[in-house]
Amino acid sequence: MINEYTLKMLCEKYQVSSAKLVNKNNNILDKGEYLEIDKTLDYLVNELKISSAKIEKCPSILYYNVNVIKTNVKFLKSTNLPFTYVEKCLHILSAEPEELKKVYEYVLKKYGLRALKKTTSILACPQSIIEDVEKLNINVNNVLSLATSINFNYTNIEEIKKLIKSEEYKLHPELFTSETLSRANIEEIKGMINSEEYKSHPELFTSQTLAHAKIDEIKGMINSEEYKSHPELF
Repeated sequence: MINEYTLKMLCEKYQVSSAKLVNKNNNILDKGEYLEIDKTLDYLVNELKISSAKIEKCPSILYYNVNVIKTNVKFLKSTNLPFTYVEKCLHILSAEPEELKKVYEYVLKKYGLRALKKTTSILACPQSIIEDVEKLNINVNNVLSLATSINFNYTNIEEIKKLIKSEEYKLHPELFTSETLSRANIEEIKGMINSEEYKSHPELFTSQTLAHAKIDEIKGMINSEEYKSHPELF
């Protein structure tokens, strides 16, 4: 555990914003220890030359054992995955080394290097989650992004099953991208697709709408003076 003042003093040593770290993930205060954070920052900043902006986007990396991080860095630098992709999602370096290696080899063999570059965060995901998603028999292009979303607790396998078994999915499969499947709730989607607004303005209901919007927000928008005056903007 570390308090905000001590974290601030430590971060200033490495020119990293403690405020951005805490705002992004305040678990760092409960899980972080001064010596471990110091060792990790020293390694990331002084040895790997990782920018402060990339560290600030991934506070969780700072409360893991630096030796685990070094082991994962050594392995990943020996692979065909350019390290610039790792720098964009540093949380993968906190994965258990043997599991990370196993997942890397599994994904590389089954999906290829291009998929690893596109969804590098998958390396922090247990192989068992990937296999659970594969069993759903969905579009292969959605497997890794959905497994990553489950690993981040954005959704779960049961919620995805409900979505792909629904009548809405059967009638409008084009709306169910990986983002929709990982972010949406089946009851909310039913409410949207069965609404009068959908019947009147189906063009407004894209996969992005289903993933992020609420039916009440859409109703408010369609009934607004702004929409009536400038529908082409919506």
